Amino acid sequence: MCVRIRSDSDLSGKIFIYKIWKQNDELNAKIEKKKLQNLELEIERLKNENKHIRDEFEKYKTRTNSTIKSFSKPNQPEPLASHNQQLKDQIDVLKKRISLMEREHGEELTDLKQSHQIELDSLKHKFIDQMEHMDSERQQQLNQMEKQLVNQRERTLKLISEKDAEIKSLKNNKHLNSLLNTDSESDEPAPNRLIYITEANAYKEGELARLRKTKADLEYKLKQVCDENCVDVDRLECQIKLLKEEIERLKLNQSRNELNGHNFEYIKNVMYSYLTSRDLNRRVIFIKMAKLFKNAYDQKMMILTCL
Repeated sequence: MCVRIRSDSDLSGKIFIYKIWKQNDELNAKIEKKKLQNLELEIERLKNENKHIRDEFEKYKTRTNSTIKSFSKPNQPEPLASHNQQLKDQIDVLKKRISLMEREHGEELTDLKQSHQIELDSLKHKFIDQMEHMDSERQQQLNQMEKQLVNQRERTLKLISEKDAEIKSLKNNKHLNSLLNTDSESDEPAPNRLIYITEANAYKEGELARLRKTKADLEYKLKQVCDENCVDVDRLECQIKLLKEEIERLKLNQSRNELNGHNFEYIKNVMYSYLTSRDLNRRVIFIKMAKLFKNAYDQKMMILTCL
């Protein structure tokens, strides 16, 4: 009886550990969902920042046009007017190129965000579906094991009560026989009594063997469930690793987009320095900005000639 009670306690402990694993999996799933939500907020912030950069660029173009108009006076000398016209032409070319680059950058950024959003949604749905399916399977297995445990306890308690009743009956019969039999007859066991005791022992041994077999079957099923749980945990860890790699890739793309924004800011600063400077030697700085464009050879020679 002590062995059976101890086996029930071990099985209850294993089920408790299984529930703790399940709660840990649910907590990890919530953490991954929170990370995905933070990533979506970061993408929205980048959209707002890109819009702010475009607004700043429009303001800069307005200030540039007003500066050009202030230099365009009717009584200017011919060399200064010619130089201003060259500056206007160069600024127009730069405006067209910047507008083209900005449009291409916007289209690439939009396509990249859409593709990333589609990938994130797909991964999110797959992850949620797998988690729900695994939770359903584990809940069914847990309910089945709990039901088997309850049935096993009921059978064990019933068997213990039956054996206690048999032992009590045997004690009563022994006491009654000791009162009825004589001293000579008490030395030899009655045949019916020996047969009854033999049958009772055989029945007891059969019940014990059946209980041991049931216990072995339950332990084997529990081991199978634990093995399946380990496989599921490994698969989830692999999926979490893939999601982390995808998040790192998205962060890298976002940093590249921020770098492109810094490049536009650099173009603005160089153009402002070029337009406000009256020293021709300082205008050579404009060559640095040309590295950001894919200019043809004749275009590069024209720029160097103007400088």
